[in-house]
Amino acid sequence: MGFAKYLVRAGHEVQIVAGLPNHPVSAVYPAYRGKLLVRENFLGISVMRTYIYANPQKRLHHRLLNFFSFGFSCLSAINLKEKFDALLLSIPPIFSIPSAFLIARLKEIPLVLDVRDFWPRAATSLGELKDNFTTRLLEGLMKKCYLRADQIAVVTQGILDALIEAGIPPEKIHLVTNGVDNEIYHPDAKESGREVYRALGCEDKFIVLYAGVVGIIHGSWVIGETARLLKDQHEIAFVVIGDGVKKAELEAMKLEYGLANLYLLGNMQPSDLLPYLQGADLGLSTLQNAYFCESTIPVKIFSYMACGLPVVFAGRGEGRQIVQDNGAGICLEAEDPQALAATVLDLKNDPEQRHSMGKRGMQTVSKRFSRQALAESLESVIQVAIQK
Repeated sequence: MGFAKYLVRAGHEVQIVAGLPNHPVSAVYPAYRGKLLVRENFLGISVMRTYIYANPQKRLHHRLLNFFSFGFSCLSAINLKEKFDALLLSIPPIFSIPSAFLIARLKEIPLVLDVRDFWPRAATSLGELKDNFTTRLLEGLMKKCYLRADQIAVVTQGILDALIEAGIPPEKIHLVTNGVDNEIYHPDAKESGREVYRALGCEDKFIVLYAGVVGIIHGSWVIGETARLLKDQHEIAFVVIGDGVKKAELEAMKLEYGLANLYLLGNMQPSDLLPYLQGADLGLSTLQNAYFCESTIPVKIFSYMACGLPVVFAGRGEGRQIVQDNGAGICLEAEDPQALAATVLDLKNDPEQRHSMGKRGMQTVSKRFSRQALAESLESVIQVAIQK
């Protein structure tokens, strides 16, 4: 949606087809329940939301039904008589690929794949799927899809390298990373941002903020364990904003250890999240110690940096490299609560270092990771597909 806004400003007409909102809790939001097709307009962008099966239990068959349901329902939102110049498909989920190829063939337009995870390898790496004949068959089918796509955009260098290793021609693969919308996230009103913490009773404390999905990949148990190690440091508060399959784990840790210093809030719209970012002292990003994380760039680090927050990155991979290379924060090994606790204490007592890290982070996102600049890169990829 963020890219679409800037594509419209550049003079393009954009139509989006998406499932009914259900992420990350895997339950269709109340305003959309019982509906099969919802038409919306967002900043001049036509959005068609189609039926999707969602179940918060998130077992394998539930996830597969979720993927398959949108793969079929998305067809109901496409008007085959309407003229389009190109089709951009964001994956995963991968089961919408056949529908995308069908639409592109019928309308005689190029198909650009926007690859967000190297699936199913990502799922097997995290233990969500077993490495067996079925997953290897899926890998083979995905390779054929990559070969048939007109152009491919990827969000990390790791995915780009994996596609080349799989035999996909490098000339049709383009790196277009995640980024941040500087019009939404900015450091203004940092002092008044403390007001939102007043309702939590921690406006005078040192705020360590985690804002994003609390999922399997994020190793977020480390936040709860670090809060336990620092529970006697009454001037420090850990605030987690977001939902996901591992949120219940943090809730259980808070109850079991009596963590009065751990505050758990739900998902927020960007406008509501902004003051929490502006009023925090540190932005925290954690990842599981898994091979898959090597090619992961958590989007939350860009929001932190745009708001002038120094980043504490506990994990490995490309996200760590961005923080480290640009001096935007401190990088630690994954799943090490003792090291995280020590770092929080060190940075709490060093406001000058926090300020310089935050300043470098703002400069970095402005130069390299603004959503507007990245939208221009994506526009170029689409134009290449159209011209060829």
